[in-house]
Amino acid sequence: PSCGFVAGGVTYEAGAARPLLVLDLFAEAGVASGQRAVVGGGVHTVLFVIGPLAVAGETGAHLFFDGLDTSLAISGSLLVGVGR
Repeated sequence: PSCGFVAGGVTYEAGAARPLLVLDLFAEAGVASGQRAVVGGGVHTVLFVIGPLAVAGETGAHLFFDGLDTSLAISGSLLVGVGR
């Protein structure tokens, strides 16, 4: 089994209600282990709650393919952190 990938991409700040909310869209492409190509994208949201304390969420979808086999991975995460 193979896991992991390396990708580069672009991010577009789709909306913001600064200083409390930031919404970013992202698109990326790269190579997964096993020499599979990968393309994907999603949305990343940061909500500052109190001072520098923030809650961040990310939802994304990535398509892996090598000409013979194609698979789709849908992921999500929720993080708590400090930032500005």
